[in-house]
Amino acid sequence: MNYARIYEDFIADRRSRKAELLASGVYVERHHIKPRSLGGGDEPENLVALTAGDHLFAHKLLALVHGGTMWHALSMMCRVRGNDTERENDQSWIRRSRREYAGLRKTAAKDLSNRYAEIWSDPILRAEQQARITAAYKDPKMRAKVSAGVKRAQSKPEYKENHSNGLRKYWESEDARTRQSEAVKAAMADPEFRARRSEIGKEVQNRPEVKARLSAANKAAWADPEERAKRVEAIRKNSKRQDWREKTAAASRERAADPAWREKMSKAATAALSDPEVRKKISDKVKAKCADQEYMKRRNDRIKDGWAAKKAYVQHSEFSGKIHTIKPDFARAWLKERNLSW
Repeated sequence: MNYARIYEDFIADRRSRKAELLASGVYVERHHIKPRSLGGGDEPENLVALTAGDHLFAHKLLALVHGGTMWHALSMMCRVRGNDTERENDQSWIRRSRREYAGLRKTAAKDLSNRYAEIWSDPILRAEQQARITAAYKDPKMRAKVSAGVKRAQSKPEYKENHSNGLRKYWESEDARTRQSEAVKAAMADPEFRARRSEIGKEVQNRPEVKARLSAANKAAWADPEERAKRVEAIRKNSKRQDWREKTAAASRERAADPAWREKMSKAATAALSDPEVRKKISDKVKAKCADQEYMKRRNDRIKDGWAAKKAYVQHSEFSGKIHTIKPDFARAWLKERNLSW
């Protein structure tokens, strides 16, 4: 069927009835004969007055002729906003929109999905799209507008439920988990991405409101017996891994070498210990641990093993300093590298 010819005849017919239409006093809408997205302008010869129902029909013909974004425009027309009282009163528009809306939305969604798939699968188009997004987000007004829209949507219970269900369904797919894992690994393998991610994370975490929120969430998690048990078990499991211990020790040494960090921790410890409740809580914990025979046995065995490792290190190395300055974990690692027992 020649939809372009039907569209031309339809527009010509409605143009010939313009005076009659305006004299009738019915609600009319301005229609761009050649859509602006296709290069049309606001010239009088490119405009025609149509009823709401005819306007919907005209856009359906345009979608059938041109496809692409015209389907999206058609589906958007079917969304009656709160101030569209005149359009709501046009029964022909309502009948058509209700009858066709579901199909139009599916067609528009499919077309939108195909267009974005084409953009993100092409390296050049993807780079251009990412550049446009980055440029847009550098504008504070745009960031504030997007943030306000997201917060407004997230405040709705139905949004939260739909979002949660969607994420749950997504992560149930083994293929989706694999794709996500590979994407994260590929991103983290890029030093620039890691550095940028680290800078953003530090900047966000240093905000007072973020610190307060994270602190409150962390305290609530540790106050929950079930969550506390999970965290303790995870720490115990990780502490058995040599790489985890080395990484943690390296991070601790790096922090301890920072005078500002040492001063900060000293002030925090002094402030905490000046609180009688904190001192009592620490004292009760120490007493409870000392009363736990299994814990004391593990602790004593660990201390004995540490001293044995340090003595073996002194025996096999050229170390001539004081034995108490040697870190047990360092001595163990040194002996293991050389397949020496202690």
